[in-house]
Amino acid sequence: MEKMSPTALLYYYMGFPGLGIRDFHIDTTAIQIGDLRIQWYGLIIVCGMIAAVVYTYLHARRHSLIFDDIIDIALSSIIPGVIGARLYYVFFDWLDNPEKYVDFIDIIAIWEGGLAIYGGLIFGVLGAVIAMKIKKIRIPMMLDCAFPGILLAQAMGRWGNFVNMEAYGAETTWFCRMRLSSESGLSFTEVHPTFLYESLWNLIGFIILTLLFKKRKFDGQIFLMAVSWYGFGRFFIEGLRQDSLMIGEDIRVSQLLAGVLFVVAMALLIVCLVKYKKRHVARCIYIAGSPKYVPVIVSKDEDPEYDYDMNALYAKNVKTQSEESKQDAPAPDESVDSAEDKSETQDDISANENEPPEADTIAEDTVNPEKSTCDEPTVTSEGDNSELPEGGTEEAVSEENPIVDSASNCNGENN
Repeated sequence: MEKMSPTALLYYYMGFPGLGIRDFHIDTTAIQIGDLRIQWYGLIIVCGMIAAVVYTYLHARRHSLIFDDIIDIALSSIIPGVIGARLYYVFFDWLDNPEKYVDFIDIIAIWEGGLAIYGGLIFGVLGAVIAMKIKKIRIPMMLDCAFPGILLAQAMGRWGNFVNMEAYGAETTWFCRMRLSSESGLSFTEVHPTFLYESLWNLIGFIILTLLFKKRKFDGQIFLMAVSWYGFGRFFIEGLRQDSLMIGEDIRVSQLLAGVLFVVAMALLIVCLVKYKKRHVARCIYIAGSPKYVPVIVSKDEDPEYDYDMNALYAKNVKTQSEESKQDAPAPDESVDSAEDKSETQDDISANENEPPEADTIAEDTVNPEKSTCDEPTVTSEGDNSELPEGGTEEAVSEENPIVDSASNCNGENN
């Protein structure tokens, strides 16, 4: 059996011998009706787009966006995205193979393959931004909602490359190697399944960003994390591929762009996080019955640039914990309290009746009857000093420790 070059493009069977999967063949046509053929590649790409739109809507509806808004933005991004993906591929491929693009039909022949994800992202994001500007939708927030779904769509779309037996890497002996062989089975090659590497990388990124979505600190954070995650992984995976678009003989276009995107996105992410910590000073309040201090974003008056959505999330958190503390608090036993109060009152009355009057008081009553009686004791609660006696304190007193005027300081005199 002859070993083929991985660039021969004469493959019919594929397999994964290191995983115990023997050679098999997949027809690239999924559905055929007369002369109309729907390829697996196109069908998988469409499924990925639908998944991205649904995911975006599930997050965007929490920000009061309706389904029509999402559809308008999707249409404004998908159509330019497909055009951009094709133009990006054609431009860089034309630099190496100008003879392939003689007629206009050669340029638009997307059914023969040839789409580049970076061109799709650039043109797609531009189309979406224009739509969001027209509809007055906050762009960073919307990008946060959309980009984890884009990672999911890319993870699904790479399996279209699997069906077409493309987007593979250099020859390898790794356990996960993919075996490609001719229709006769007499020649073969074993290569890196780079489509699988990127699919798994994007799927992991999608899961992580979805879990971190509710913990984002500012609009645009998930978007920057998604771009840096994809750029980091794509930089290394692209280095293994054999069918990369090239600038000259040594520079892979997608690898260069992936590295630039990773550096720029990470730098912006760090800068934004530092600014967030400086601008959004967290305060702590204590909710009755709660064992924790709850951080609250500063108010709009204190910080005009504060994040509306995040402030709402914190307020909701505070309200939820407050309601839970009220529900968990035990109900007071009114019958027991009233019985105890009644018994204490009766004990005080009986004690006062049995207690003999003081001699000074009797004498004073005899000499000066006008000072024999005083006003009722005054109880002053917190924040109300209108009933304080002359010479009393103006400090706020809690209801649990009221100030009671006794006969000894009535009218501001000590008898």
